Amino acid sequence: MLGVEDLADTRFALSPLTETVLSLRVLRDPGLSAVHLPWRRSVVGRLGTLDTDLLMSLVAERFTLPDFPTPRPETFAPEFEEELAVVRRTPPDLVRRDLAATHAQAPLPGPLRDAATTTGDAPVVRLRDAGCDLLNATGRSRSGRCGRSCGWCWRPT
Repeated sequence: MLGVEDLADTRFALSPLTETVLSLRVLRDPGLSAVHLPWRRSVVGRLGTLDTDLLMSLVAERFTLPDFPTPRPETFAPEFEEELAVVRRTPPDLVRRDLAATHAQAPLPGPLRDAATTTGDAPVVRLRDAGCDLLNATGRSRSGRCGRSCGWCWRPT
């Protein structure tokens, strides 16, 4: 139930990073949303030789995602780079916890398993930062309109 305190803490924001992270589902399974197929084709072409196994392994078999790549926006319309900087500062323990919760129904995929189960923070920091680099490569910018009533859409840069 939504209480007064919950409603008072509610904020609306436009997050290009959240849009990008959520679009990983469409990159992983194009059948999920036909409306995004043109975007998917353009992004897949831009990924070229990047190793996307790590990025795609963030999406669990049931299409759940960890929370750390989608921090709560500090402003109504933050810049993509600002949001990536917040993700890069995510503590390694929080990254581990989010990955374990996201993939609780199945074993961690190989690209995540090594980093999330190795002792020390260095592997998790490399995983987190590599994920940010890949998100940056698939990032969306505010340009163009999709024709929806909201007047806002995301297109590849």
